[in-house]
Amino acid sequence: MVATAAKNGLEIFTKNELLEIKNSNNNIIANCSNGNFQAKNMAVCSGGEIEKFSDLKINKSYAPIAVVKNIKADTESFVELDIFKKNCINIVTKEKSFGLIGGISLSKKNEVEKYFDFMINEHKKINPEIHVLEKYIGVKHEISQKKENRNYLFHINPSKKYKNVWSVIPGKFTLAFSLAPEFYRVVYKKNPRKFFSTTSDTGAFSHLIEETVWGEIQKKE
Repeated sequence: MVATAAKNGLEIFTKNELLEIKNSNNNIIANCSNGNFQAKNMAVCSGGEIEKFSDLKINKSYAPIAVVKNIKADTESFVELDIFKKNCINIVTKEKSFGLIGGISLSKKNEVEKYFDFMINEHKKINPEIHVLEKYIGVKHEISQKKENRNYLFHINPSKKYKNVWSVIPGKFTLAFSLAPEFYRVVYKKNPRKFFSTTSDTGAFSHLIEETVWGEIQKKE
């Protein structure tokens, strides 16, 4: 997708923090740490940092995840849902007895370590021999209504501070492919093209795609 986007005109700049947004005549000026950019329209997709440039309240949640090995050969990936949240666990199996285990997302970061212990013990009831290689915390950003615990939908919000600026929260990953055409319709008031030529990455953009945590650990093992 990155290679196809670049072929169609996308320019990518990394390590370039957005510091300030300004409207100048009919244009938008993005003042960044390593230069300024001018455009007709702007989408701010910076997760929790969106709060700096809008009046939106971004909710943050923490998903404890562990990379493990010694999963039984007949274990299949699953998501276990339960009326009691603490019993909701999931596993994604990988090759060579590796896997990712997790459970629920927490609203308070100081509860993460305690939940790690609980979640790992729950998985050991199914896979007693699993060995934890590394733990990490996935951080999720969402816009939720009052008294709403989670909101998996994407959000496209026009800015009240700036003209032709939108704040975008992608929501659940699988909705990204609905978000993209919907954003186009919101901004340009028409449907996007349905067909265009695609390009395979020859390696020119591989440095922009970070290796997964489990992938890095699996290579070391």
